Amino acid sequence: MTPENAQDTDSKDLSTLSVLNTVIQIENIKTESNDRVLEIKEFNPTVNKGIYIMGENQHSVSQYVLSVEKGGKVEDIEVFAKCITNNEKAIIEQEAYRRCTEAEIPSLELLCSIPTHLGTFNITRTENYLIPYSRLKIYSIEQYQSMLDNGLLAIDQIHQIGIQHRDTLTRNLAVLSNKTFVSLIFDFETALLSPKGVPLTHKQKTQDRETFFQSLFFQLVKQNPNDKELIRLAEEIKF
Repeated sequence: MTPENAQDTDSKDLSTLSVLNTVIQIENIKTESNDRVLEIKEFNPTVNKGIYIMGENQHSVSQYVLSVEKGGKVEDIEVFAKCITNNEKAIIEQEAYRRCTEAEIPSLELLCSIPTHLGTFNITRTENYLIPYSRLKIYSIEQYQSMLDNGLLAIDQIHQIGIQHRDTLTRNLAVLSNKTFVSLIFDFETALLSPKGVPLTHKQKTQDRETFFQSLFFQLVKQNPNDKELIRLAEEIKF
């Protein structure tokens, strides 16, 4: 999923909202913290402060507002809703988010999942300070080195809890603009999860690290095609 800042007022698919709310009422959907989900509502850019998103990787990603009953009060939460048509992949992503939460590793916060005939909607809390690496302009070798180091650290953290991401392109890693040097990974539907307590192999870890390394270098070259010195310096960096 990719944040967008464009003030685009494309209407949401109301039939999708209808399907989601029907399931919410029939199935008595609960959040991960066991709060009752009341309804899911259209995101209103004139009222809600969240960011606009668009889907990637053939997935439908939308932004909505989730109403939940929490401690006897109704709370509205701005959320990402990603529809994954492959139920097995949807479950893998849910488990990956849960592992990150349990280990206190920065990622998106899974609130709930809503299975429908359209696919499974994984609902995560909107992170308003999220800036994907793919949206960052690389302007110096120092910045490039910092992005590389922080991205690899984030990848190493999920490896420690048995998650091989398998799609560590720069669009799936992000920084938080309000927390210096904090990087996080999201979009786990293509991940491979090892049984808890079983470490990933060296090959699995290397694949994730190399994918990110190559993606970040490609981004640098694409953004700075005429900066021969910057490209040369980046080529000399190993990990």
